[in-house]
Amino acid sequence: MPRQPYLATILVLVTTPLWSQAGSSGAPPAGEDPIWSRVDSGAAPAAEEAPMIVPAPFSDESSSLAFASETPRTNYLRGGLNLGTVYDDNILPSSGRGVSDVRYSVWPSLSLEQSRSRMRWDLTYSPGFRFYQGHTSLNGIDHNLGIDLEYRLSPHVTLSMGESFQKTSDVLNLSDAGVVQGPTTSLVPPATTKISNAGDVSLTYQFAQNQMIGVKGTMSGLWYPGRVNLNGLFDSTARGTEVFYTHRLSASQYIGATFGLQNLFTHPGHAETRTQTALFFYTVYLPSSLSVSLFAGPEHSGTNGASFVPVHLWSPAAGGSLGWHGGHASLLASLARQVSDGGGLSGAVRSNSADLSMRWRFARAFTASLGGTYISNRVLDSAETFGDGGHTWSGAASLEHPLGDHFAAQIGYTHLHQSYPHVSAISNNPDRNNVWVSFSYRFERPLGR
Repeated sequence: MPRQPYLATILVLVTTPLWSQAGSSGAPPAGEDPIWSRVDSGAAPAAEEAPMIVPAPFSDESSSLAFASETPRTNYLRGGLNLGTVYDDNILPSSGRGVSDVRYSVWPSLSLEQSRSRMRWDLTYSPGFRFYQGHTSLNGIDHNLGIDLEYRLSPHVTLSMGESFQKTSDVLNLSDAGVVQGPTTSLVPPATTKISNAGDVSLTYQFAQNQMIGVKGTMSGLWYPGRVNLNGLFDSTARGTEVFYTHRLSASQYIGATFGLQNLFTHPGHAETRTQTALFFYTVYLPSSLSVSLFAGPEHSGTNGASFVPVHLWSPAAGGSLGWHGGHASLLASLARQVSDGGGLSGAVRSNSADLSMRWRFARAFTASLGGTYISNRVLDSAETFGDGGHTWSGAASLEHPLGDHFAAQIGYTHLHQSYPHVSAISNNPDRNNVWVSFSYRFERPLGR
């Protein structure tokens, strides 16, 4: 388990050598435009004089399926309570038919979001209380915490920090508290607590009207406290550094490049993978709230693990994402091929993933959601005992109906299939089905009013 918050460590490592670039953090002198000074007065459209957007391949802000009409307001205290029940047909490792049970859950949540002229911060916390009808030994408490901070050191330099912590055994039906996920979760073992912690610090500098550079440091970890009873399950940690350059071609188009270094560790076994990745990207923001981003480039990995001889590989990294937010519908899609942490496997993996989520409101009072994910993982270097990887695919559907201004009812179904022959906790029963019903209450109050 993590012994100290990642955020503080990254802050020291990343910002100390770069602090001199930030300039004065005091208020801009009288008369200075808070946007990039007009070097060539009148030569650029007003849209191009606005602060640049951090490119999608570098930004790790959580994707949202909110409708365009649901853009959250700032300076609010938000809270809520979610009461749910889930039928799960595979809660325990078994050599025969999966063990099923009914689980009841209580998820209170609290969120504080505040914006000032130079600072924005967001704090979200949601504990979860789970109660099993038949297997009471699995009862417990979960935690879901997220912190984000953005501070404008000068008109053109922005410091961003974020950290998330999650402790849960309810991987398929998490609270909708909106906490950013941490490390990759390639495996979903039954009835096993997962602990994840992820932190990052980034510094961006818009040094010209249409040019920006940035640097980011990340640390993350994934732990399974009960893995000693589940053969084939591993813990993992990672740390990395990334720099980027981006150029704004027009008000809606960006091109650029990133270069990143990663150290990926697996425990026990002390497998270590180091990667160097250079990516070139293109992002366009189209009318009607549509955005498309593409990236591609070479990736090198060197692994010291189960083999006596280190394994060095060159492979292409590539991917893309699409997001659309309409008045009554939204869609998110992504594809990626890259080296990542094992997420519970015996070492770092070459991962191919695809994800599609959509949400739409119909009949004025119903909102439907659909989603599907496919992940294929091949371990870069692993002992024969633990296999070379496998694949996961899942699908989910839900229907929500409001019950007044603050209450809502929701029903949903989730199916999960995992193919990892050397992980006995999964291979004996690779399929898992959840049917769930929940009732929620939400409120929001303005701050400082």
